[in-house]
Amino acid sequence: MSNLFGRKVKHKRKLLRLSLQDLANKTHKSKAHIYEIEEGKSNPKIATLIKIAEALNIPILYLIDDKYNIGTYPHEPHYCEYCEKVEKIFDILT
Repeated sequence: MSNLFGRKVKHKRKLLRLSLQDLANKTHKSKAHIYEIEEGKSNPKIATLIKIAEALNIPILYLIDDKYNIGTYPHEPHYCEYCEKVEKIFDILT
C-alpha cells in the first residue's frame, strides 16, 4: 500500500481533530500501530482498513485508491457509485 494511504488517514484524522489515541480507541488498535500506518511503515489488514474508514466516516475506496488524492473526495460525482461497489465487495469478504 502506498504512503498516500497513510497521509490520507492522517489528514482526515486531523480534520476531525482526533488525536492518534482517539483513532486508536475508535479502531481498537494501538496508538503505535496507527502511527505506523500513517507513516507508511505498516500495511493494515482489510479488517483494520474497515475500522479506520468507519472511524473517520469515509469510504474505504478513498483510502486505498491512489487516484483519489487528499481533498478530492467527495467532489467527484462518479466516486460514490464506484465506492459503493467496492464496499459491497468488502462486506462480502468480512
